[in-house]
Amino acid sequence: MTDSMRIDGFGAPPKTGAVAACLILGSIALLMLGLQPLLLGALAEAGRLDVAEVGYAATSELLAIGIVSALAGMLLKPHRLRLMSIAACLVLAAANFGTIYVDGMGIVLLRAVAGSASGLLVWVAVNLITRGQSPERLSGIFVTLQTLMQFVLAAALPVTLLPIYGVNVGLFTLGALSALAIACTFFIPDRFEPLPKTDNTPGAALPISGIIALLVVFLYLAAIVGLWVYIERVGVLAGVSPQTAGLAVAVALAAQVVGGFSATALAGRVNAVFAFIACGLANIALVGIFAMQPSAAIYLLCVAAFGFLWLFALPFQVPLLIEADPSRRSAMLMAGAQLLGCSAGPMLTSAVATDHDMSGVLEVTAVVLALAVAIAFALHLRFARAHHAASVIIVEPAD
Repeated sequence: MTDSMRIDGFGAPPKTGAVAACLILGSIALLMLGLQPLLLGALAEAGRLDVAEVGYAATSELLAIGIVSALAGMLLKPHRLRLMSIAACLVLAAANFGTIYVDGMGIVLLRAVAGSASGLLVWVAVNLITRGQSPERLSGIFVTLQTLMQFVLAAALPVTLLPIYGVNVGLFTLGALSALAIACTFFIPDRFEPLPKTDNTPGAALPISGIIALLVVFLYLAAIVGLWVYIERVGVLAGVSPQTAGLAVAVALAAQVVGGFSATALAGRVNAVFAFIACGLANIALVGIFAMQPSAAIYLLCVAAFGFLWLFALPFQVPLLIEADPSRRSAMLMAGAQLLGCSAGPMLTSAVATDHDMSGVLEVTAVVLALAVAIAFALHLRFARAHHAASVIIVEPAD
């Protein structure tokens, strides 16, 4: 394997081992996101976090991942990736192991440290995805892999190790996996060639269209996660039993895996931007059904559809960003925009949520989704018209 990798028309495509190593690194970096309800809830039950600190810990990790991955995309050159990845794995492992020994704000601080290291590993994975000949397929594989890994741990830990050894075994598992991820660093490329652009300065300004496309990504994830954190409460207030509402979360996770697989299979075969817009419209329809307080069976079906669309839509955000910014610099910031949206969504919906009424949450979700869809459609229409105008230019022969 060469130390420098050139792809998507700039040289040989990446080797399978390099692709797998980059995506596994990114997936391990994001494991805690799927385990936050389980592990942070267990830390609260053990008296090591209060209710407010649970929120602080979750938000600090999400924000750190988003901010670091975004800053890395803007400021860092993709050089010495193996050394940076090894350092990030060691910091992530140390933060996970260290969480075993602290309480309260100490946990909040270490989750922020873990998020910072995770953000760097996610940036490595995004470097590969944005340079791929089929970035939506690579993105589909990435989101499916990370969700599958999260689902396996979330399903296995509560029925195996956690009842016997407590929450610390979950944190130890995360630390061990972070340390073992160092093995993947020996298979990743040590550097990527620069993305094509007119200005080779790493911090060059993004085009306005790229910034607007990143706003679409931010809004979409803010709406989805803003509703997700209250999805169980939406069911309970609709008359669904707490047991059924709890089952809906597991159903949604399984549907997410199916959604990721489906998007990967369809990548390159459907219009990516229209697929993304269709997902947004379908989610708005689901919000309307939730507002009608459906029966338990309909509620479960809607939650499953919500989970499916969540993962199905994510890979198609990459072509949207590339269409808006062909240099792919905006696509490099996709993970940051997604994760910042994930952290902003719950903050937004929590402002309108009450103990006995989720209508405000549903209304805010619908409005934000509609805004994301409208902006995405307007962007696509603009570029489609520009492409059409360029294709019909007729050069008249000289007399």
